[in-house]
Amino acid sequence: MQRCRTCGSVMTPTETSCLACGTALKTDNKRAKTARVLKIIMEILFWTAVALGLSAIFFDIGPPWKGSALVALLVRVLASSASQMVEKTD
Repeated sequence: MQRCRTCGSVMTPTETSCLACGTALKTDNKRAKTARVLKIIMEILFWTAVALGLSAIFFDIGPPWKGSALVALLVRVLASSASQMVEKTD
């Protein structure tokens, strides 16, 4: 059994809103968790590619800056398309 966060009344597992106060219960499904993890991974990859590109501009280490810029762009496109795929289509 779960409880309402605002009023504390007991709710069944199938209820999505509290019968006593009417507040909606946030459901955290597997798809949303996967989307959050994917978003974090994509942000890390993007900023890593940006950092490697900047290091290639100022120093002679790492991959070429054009390659890093291309990878950063591709990661951004992949992240946006992945977030659109995860959205609920009701």
